[in-house]
Amino acid sequence: MYMKSYYILSILFLLFHNMVGQVRFIVRNPVFMQRQELVEIDAQSVYMQLGIHYGQPFVVSQVVAKNEDGSEKLREVDFQVTHDQKILIDASVQPNRENEYVIMRGVPRKMQRYNTLTQRTTAGGWGG
Repeated sequence: MYMKSYYILSILFLLFHNMVGQVRFIVRNPVFMQRQELVEIDAQSVYMQLGIHYGQPFVVSQVVAKNEDGSEKLREVDFQVTHDQKILIDASVQPNRENEYVIMRGVPRKMQRYNTLTQRTTAGGWGG
């Protein structure tokens, strides 16, 4: 029996303010296949916990490794803030695993854009 995706990819949001200017959350995948889903977070609570005003920049990163000295290796991920004050993050989680994410103050890197179409160069065909 197929269950809806919000049951398959259980998202555990641990929104806590453990360090100045950071919000952390965990995305868990309890099933035996990899899942890639959009994760939705309330932007107002993130702005409040970061101590910044709505519209000020922040960075979303995935924790990819934790070092013995307590430091972390982070990989910045793309996100979008919607008109209804939600933060959307594309989360990919391996089977029976979890990913930890960190949201912190800062200016995010510029998103990479991919062009899928080329300009039309001839009458009736697409050129390259």
